[in-house]
Amino acid sequence: MARRFVSDTLGRHADSDLVDAAELLVTELVTNAVVHARSRARVLIITTGDRSDVRIEVHDDAFEPPRLGAFDPDAVSGRGLALVDAMAERWGVEPDGPARPGKRIWFELRVRTPEPVCQ
Repeated sequence: MARRFVSDTLGRHADSDLVDAAELLVTELVTNAVVHARSRARVLIITTGDRSDVRIEVHDDAFEPPRLGAFDPDAVSGRGLALVDAMAERWGVEPDGPARPGKRIWFELRVRTPEPVCQ
């Protein structure tokens, strides 16, 4: 559902590379929310006024921040935050605030404009 939400929301306004990256990273963060935080995940997409950046937030009910660390190369999981760290322009973790328990993990992607075609 999170991948479809991202694709449906960004697909009309962004290039396919950005949509693919956003889908992958949101999948990793939602999986972390379900598996590690044992929580439902809420996904929010924010664009800048000039649409040069896209910020995607995944909210969960756990207070424990995720840990970016080493993973076993033979393991079938454990690479989610490493992918976010490698692919996102920026990312971070913040508490949700007093009205809602938990945290939000966010990442930002830069919207690339197409190169002009020289004739």
